Amino acid sequence: MSTNYYMRIFDKKIVDKYFPFKDYEEEEMDGDLVIVENNKRCIIEHPNSYLVHIGKRSSGWLPLFQAHKTAYNSVMELKNFLREHPEIQIEDEYENSMTLKELQEEFFNWGKNSPHYRYKRIMRPHGGYTLERAEDDYKGPCIQGPLSHIEYMKFLEEGSPYITYTKDADGYEFTDGDFS
Repeated sequence: MSTNYYMRIFDKKIVDKYFPFKDYEEEEMDGDLVIVENNKRCIIEHPNSYLVHIGKRSSGWLPLFQAHKTAYNSVMELKNFLREHPEIQIEDEYENSMTLKELQEEFFNWGKNSPHYRYKRIMRPHGGYTLERAEDDYKGPCIQGPLSHIEYMKFLEEGSPYITYTKDADGYEFTDGDFS
């Protein structure tokens, strides 16, 4: 199970100022215009508003935030940005509106009370690795859940030319790639 979170912005000036794009392509998806820059979907343009991806929570994983470095560089700065722009609506992918407090409870704090399973690395039949939950008596190398995207890539000894991950000062993980 996973859920994406968005800012719904009605003022194009805010989009242009805080979420600028230089070299981008446009594609249509379900009747909406999608702005694509460097292989990542950044903004979904609706007839009267823009959806800007905040991030995603997924079962077994730490929350992952979309990097928007012109607007904010940390979760603390994201909170301040949303407080300074009360006209921005927060919603999930099912178009359920929420407050900043609800976003914090549902998304920012995701995984803090999750079970802390251990995972082992398994070779895929056609190359590369995947993870599988380790049995209690498994003695080999493991990674502890909820899973960090950064530690996951290190553990699998794989990387991506399209996605990079960073952490803010509070340990929240951000990516500049497309993962919605």
